Amino acid sequence: MLGKKGVLGFVWAFLESFSAQIVSFLFSVAMARILIPEDYGVFAIAQVITQISLAISQGGLLQSLIRRHKISTVESSSVFWFAELVGLGLYLLILLFRNILGSYFESETLAGILPLTGLILFISPLTLVPLAKLTKDLNFKRSFILQLPSLIISGGIALYLAYMDFGVYALILQTILNKFLYALLMAYNMRWVPRLRLSSLYLSYHVAFAYKLMLSGLIHAFTSNIYSIIIGKFYQLDLLGYYNRADNLKRLPVQNIFTAVNKVSFPLFVQVKHDKGRQSELFYKISRVLLMGLAFVLGMFFLNAEVIIRVALGDQWLQSVPLFKYLLFTGFFYPLNALILSLLNVQGRSDLFLKLEVVKNVLVLLGALLVARFGVMKLVMFQVLFSFCAVSINAFYTDRLGLTQTRKIYVNLVRYVVVAVAMLLCIDYTLNHFGVWVNAIIKSLVYLASYSAYTFFFNRSTVDELRELLKRKRA
Repeated sequence: MLGKKGVLGFVWAFLESFSAQIVSFLFSVAMARILIPEDYGVFAIAQVITQISLAISQGGLLQSLIRRHKISTVESSSVFWFAELVGLGLYLLILLFRNILGSYFESETLAGILPLTGLILFISPLTLVPLAKLTKDLNFKRSFILQLPSLIISGGIALYLAYMDFGVYALILQTILNKFLYALLMAYNMRWVPRLRLSSLYLSYHVAFAYKLMLSGLIHAFTSNIYSIIIGKFYQLDLLGYYNRADNLKRLPVQNIFTAVNKVSFPLFVQVKHDKGRQSELFYKISRVLLMGLAFVLGMFFLNAEVIIRVALGDQWLQSVPLFKYLLFTGFFYPLNALILSLLNVQGRSDLFLKLEVVKNVLVLLGALLVARFGVMKLVMFQVLFSFCAVSINAFYTDRLGLTQTRKIYVNLVRYVVVAVAMLLCIDYTLNHFGVWVNAIIKSLVYLASYSAYTFFFNRSTVDELRELLKRKRA
């Protein structure tokens, strides 16, 4: 079903995502030992504002371009200039309200760095068209090759600036340089240069599809960062720094696996969008392999949480350990949610996609505000609980459209997630008789043996599917 091209696309997409995460992680390890938690707290708020702005200026445009069979020069230029013009308007708003935002979060530093972070609004549109072309062709090898130099150069410069006591500005400049270098390499390698042409016909087509995804992305960008906003407003920024580092570490395994799967699954779903039966079969095959991999990888991170924090960030970040462990549980549900919702995008049901996002995000906003007064740990526990609820809501509506079956999704969650979590809690709370390092080794070995045995005896079909995909890759 996936075919050789799909499997190779998955491999290169995984390598692209994994290499980016690893390189960024290595630089962040060094920088976390130089910078203080408050630097990361201020940076986290600036990132929230940037993500919300990008959701408005570019939301849905990439997906809309991918859906097109052929993209003309006039069409691609129209989309590019539209994103740039919207970005310009948002940048002016950031300049206008930066002092108000700085006062709201009680940080003069935030007001000073927002004009810098806003520059990303002009840089990011340069990658829209080249990335759409590479994604359509499942050519993630080229994207992988182009991304590494920008990560290494920007990371090296940022590390130097951190040593020179630039503080949070080192983090900001790393982000800007990375985006800028990647955009230049993309545009040069793909031989794509925007023309000074606009077509209202093309724009109306893309905006008609993209605006609902943009609204959904805007709501998601706000509510997915609601925890950072609440912690930044009601607690000290250094506590937000601890949460931000824990959340970023959680994304290392989750984002790698999810990004690779999402980049490949969307084009493959497009290929079979007229056959719901084949699309559903493809969805379950991908989701089973996805959950099996997540259960093992996240389990290992959970059992080695304290060691990972000590090695990656240093002893001064140990307050992040309990946050990190609970945040890992959200990693089971986020990729599955995104995979379910991609089925709606492929079917052109961006209207339902938007409605679902509105319902879920209103609920998460209300719930987070109610729980916030009980402390950051309770807020993280709510985050885990709502991640599961989001899967249920998405599955219910896609079930009604005949795209999924809620029962099968729950069965897969029990087979992979519930069993893995039960194993992890038992192992983590019973094997604590030695030092930190010895405990981590023993727990890892026990979980490896337990999960492998469970998979071998009860989930052989998923192992066979994975083996089949690997054989196709070699063929």
